[in-house]
Amino acid sequence: MRGTYNYIMRMRPFGIGCQPKGQLYVISERKKDKGYHSLVGYPRPLDDWELKKYEMEYLDKVDRTNVAKKLNQ
Repeated sequence: MRGTYNYIMRMRPFGIGCQPKGQLYVISERKKDKGYHSLVGYPRPLDDWELKKYEMEYLDKVDRTNVAKKLNQ
């Protein structure tokens, strides 16, 4: 598979040891009141273990339009 895989960090912001290594980019919001802390892009899909361990969610499971609007506020 090729492409970029986007994930939301819901429980904590991006930081040392808070997400799997190898990210392409990070957009940090750091506002829990919006339902997430950061958007992180990877060159590969994260496996179920990584998603559970780091409490991340694949962006396709949430409304991309609303997330983009929130990140740009």
